[in-house]
Amino acid sequence: NERVMRPDFGVNAHIFVFENMSEITKARISSTITQLIRQYEPRVDVMSVYPEVQEDDQGNQSVLVMNIMYRVAGQVQQQQVYVPLTDEG
Repeated sequence: NERVMRPDFGVNAHIFVFENMSEITKARISSTITQLIRQYEPRVDVMSVYPEVQEDDQGNQSVLVMNIMYRVAGQVQQQQVYVPLTDEG
């Protein structure tokens, strides 16, 4: 979430930790991540950012997974990455 000598670098996901995972919150997370990717990695064209809440075996919401579709500048092929955000880091 940080880089040395760059305190402004990162997603600041902690601001969403205690938010109700409504569609509005998911849209805010998606918008924040899209904006930050464009700011810190201009070589990437973000196609979509979709936050998805996964449940554990007991049906509790436990993991927020970011599904990010993107294209690297100069390439035709889209790529996809899943980033789980858990309390374990």
